[in-house]
Amino acid sequence: MTGGDSGSTSTGGLVKAATIEGTPIAEEARARLDAAGITATLQAGHDATAGVGLGILGKVDILVPSEDVERARGIIEQVGREDDVQPDEK
Repeated sequence: MTGGDSGSTSTGGLVKAATIEGTPIAEEARARLDAAGITATLQAGHDATAGVGLGILGKVDILVPSEDVERARGIIEQVGREDDVQPDEK
């Protein structure tokens, strides 16, 4: 899992909060963000491929509103710890 910085990629008012390897953990993170009141969007990374019955294989970007990015990163980091996925520091 990779956290971004304050200069993260922005898409229509959304910024990249993190990049996660594979769909299952990204979906779990999105569910936790939604439960915390943060609307999150998943976007396949440029290296992602579709796997039969597995969803996206490769990196998935998690995009959130810019005003929620710091809180979102904390939640995503917690999901990573629970799933034993170490964040990549810049």
